[in-house]
Amino acid sequence: MNIFIWLSSADSETLNDCPKWEKRKYEALGMAVLVPVIFGAIASCYAVSTLTDCKPVIFGFPVIWAFIIMAIDRILLSTYRAFAPKGKKFIQFSVRFFIALLMGATISHPLTLLVFKDAITAEIESNRQVQVDALISGLDERKQKLNISIEKTSLLLKDQQAEYNKVNAQSYVRQTVSIPEPSIDLDKEIENAKTKRDIEIKRLETVKDQYNLEVSGKNGKAGVGPAARRLLSEILVIQSNVDNLSKIENDLQKQKIDMIEERLKTEKQASEQAAKSDQQNLAIFNKEKAERVNQLKAQIDNTSKELERLRGEAAQLSGYADNKVAAVETRRMGDMLQRTLALHSLFHKEGGTFALIVYTIITLLFSTIDTVPLVAKFFSSPGIYDERVRKAEEEEGAINPIAVEIIDVTKPIRDRVSLK
Repeated sequence: MNIFIWLSSADSETLNDCPKWEKRKYEALGMAVLVPVIFGAIASCYAVSTLTDCKPVIFGFPVIWAFIIMAIDRILLSTYRAFAPKGKKFIQFSVRFFIALLMGATISHPLTLLVFKDAITAEIESNRQVQVDALISGLDERKQKLNISIEKTSLLLKDQQAEYNKVNAQSYVRQTVSIPEPSIDLDKEIENAKTKRDIEIKRLETVKDQYNLEVSGKNGKAGVGPAARRLLSEILVIQSNVDNLSKIENDLQKQKIDMIEERLKTEKQASEQAAKSDQQNLAIFNKEKAERVNQLKAQIDNTSKELERLRGEAAQLSGYADNKVAAVETRRMGDMLQRTLALHSLFHKEGGTFALIVYTIITLLFSTIDTVPLVAKFFSSPGIYDERVRKAEEEEGAINPIAVEIIDVTKPIRDRVSLK
């Protein structure tokens, strides 16, 4: 069996009865069918290689895809009737040409990406580097914010611990009782009175001695004379002064004792009042201190937890950053969509217009290749083989000359009619 004739969807036994040039035409059609099949296998192999590294899939799927393309092309050729009226013939051709064009575009796009592989790879690498730089920049900014938060939280924790130690070390200071000193300096007055009294006593003794001398006659005539009476009168006056000064001293001493007793009484009352007040104030102080200590403990616990969370987040962020950057850097070069987007992004850069023109030409070229067999059959004049097929179908009555129907090309035409 001639493989090229089989690809052209022609019956080999019927062609054996045709001239050699007729055979060569269908062999050429078969070769034209083989070209998009090969390109389709190459395109699908490249497309699948962008999605997986599995060798069986990379080389197995192109075989299936090539078979699908071959089957569709053979169907398009086998169902086309060259002997149909021009209007119907054009409709048949248009529908089949559109299908062939779609198949060609499907084949051409991966091949076009393969042609621009280096430029696309460079663009993807550039985009990847931009992503890595943006990722690193964002992570560095996040790290900086975390470090600032950690520093602030550490300082806050330090202040709270210092405040806790200060409050915990505080103790209640009891009230001191202070009684003002008396405004009158009694000791000085008592001393003055005592000094005056001592002076008067000494004076009294002197006068008494003079008086005794006068009475005894040691200073003259004995007896009580005018001088003795004068001295006696003076003694009485001085004695009166001594008595008065003693009374003043005693009064001042009594006044001092009264003032001391009053002050002691006042101090006792003040001490009792202070002790009572201290007891109340101590209870209030202990309560407020306990509340403040508990409050500071809670603040320190919360701040410690927050600091631990921030440090843990910073540690996780470092590992996450390394893993994320490594994931971006080791990521595959991109699937079909990523490569297509990268290719189209090249069109907007310097020299992009030229790249777009080349892309369009290559796409049209590969798309046209798949339509070659159908176009060649459409524009070629019906040959002997077409005429024999038309007569066989009319005699068979299987189809109307104008109708279009998919026929089983694998059934030998010789079983239906033998034309020579």
